[in-house]
Formats: sequence, C-alpha cells, structure tokens
Amino acid sequence: MWLCQIYLTLRQVKHYRQSIHEMRQQSTGFLGVGVQKSRFSIGSVVILTTDQNGIITRCKRMTGVTVFATFKEIPELIGKQLEDCYPTTPVKAEEKALEIAIQQIDLQRKKLQIPQTSLPSTKDMEGDAQSIPTLDYTYNS
Repeated sequence: MWLCQIYLTLRQVKHYRQSIHEMRQQSTGFLGVGVQKSRFSIGSVVILTTDQNGIITRCKRMTGVTVFATFKEIPELIGKQLEDCYPTTPVKAEEKALEIAIQQIDLQRKKLQIPQTSLPSTKDMEGDAQSIPTLDYTYNS
C-alpha cells in the first residue's frame, strides 16, 4: 500500500513540474503559482502566465483531494486583464489559489516598475588624463 502511495505521489510531482516547465516556456511575461490547501479538505493549485501588459495568456488549475488530480486548462480566463480576475470574496480553494497567483504576478510587475538609479553620463566622467590617478607597477628586487 505504501509503495503504491509513494509511486502515485511521485507521479503527481512529476506532472506538477512538467506543467510548470511548460508554462515557463513563454518568452516574455510573468508566471504566478497559487497554492491553497488544508489538511482535511480540497486543495487547489493555479498556474497563471501573463504577457508584459498583464493579459492572461495561459491558466491551469489542479483541484482535488487525491493524487489522481491533474492540471486542466481554464479557457475562460485567457485573454482577460489580470486585474479583472481578482475574486471579490474568495471562498473556494481554487479562488484563493487564483488570488495568490495573481498577487505573485503583481509583485513581479511592481519590481520591474521600480525606477533605476541614474548612472553618470560619459560627459560627466570626461576630464583631463592628469587628474586620473595611475598605479606604478615597478618592483625593486
């Protein structure tokens, strides 16, 4: 019995990794994974990918209690703006997982919007060569 459970668990982990790898193949955009589980009720995993503008390009969901649960596409979310998909009051496990995945993508998008520190221009660094210190590499032996 234990061997069967271990085998099925490993098979589900392999399926999870393959799904994540498949969703990461998108050249640009963001990936978010939301996981909502509790000890004795139905758990849910949602994987979202968006383009740079926050439009959902792919969405998969795995919901269930057993190791037989697999990822299924959610076509009704594809093409929607990320902000329009927030669940108003998440109650179900899949709604909470969707909210977590959206929050992860929002964090990634906000990180890219942080203004970069300005570097000095090449004109600011120009000067006469005599003001630049040099090192003397002569050795006395």
